[in-house]
Amino acid sequence: MAHKVLAVDDNFDTIAILSAVLQKEGYAVLTAMDGLEAIQKVERDLPALILLDLMIPKMSGFEVCQALKANSKTRHIPILMLTAKTDSLSRLHGLSLGASEYLTKPLNPREILQKIKEHLPPAEPPPPSGGPIVPLLGAAPLFWELIRAMLAFHPLRFDPPGTFHPHKIF
Repeated sequence: MAHKVLAVDDNFDTIAILSAVLQKEGYAVLTAMDGLEAIQKVERDLPALILLDLMIPKMSGFEVCQALKANSKTRHIPILMLTAKTDSLSRLHGLSLGASEYLTKPLNPREILQKIKEHLPPAEPPPPSGGPIVPLLGAAPLFWELIRAMLAFHPLRFDPPGTFHPHKIF
């Protein structure tokens, strides 16, 4: 059975990229866009690990971490803070609240996957999908997966707005 990972960020693009990368690696992904939603999903779904942004609405990532570590049902869940805050005081504060890792943006998918694997036991392999198995070698496949995920949410437009093409259906 796949490990459940909760990704918490108020930036839709970040959530989309994290979801695509994690799903490709076989994780079951839950998402939350603010601190209150994150706490509700953790208490309801008990994910195996949490990826937590610090600057989110309703409750900061620091407050979410503190609340989850104070709860006996959730204190065992590893929390990996993913943030744009690079100052040493924020790093120390996050780790002192019980975060397992403090990773700074821009995100490096390979580093995130490595840190997740360090904090989770191996999951049972998923049943075969019947599709081809393509080994991931190097960073290129992850890079192109990120590009595909971003383009899925923000397609490129090559024509200036207002350009009419009678042969195009869309």
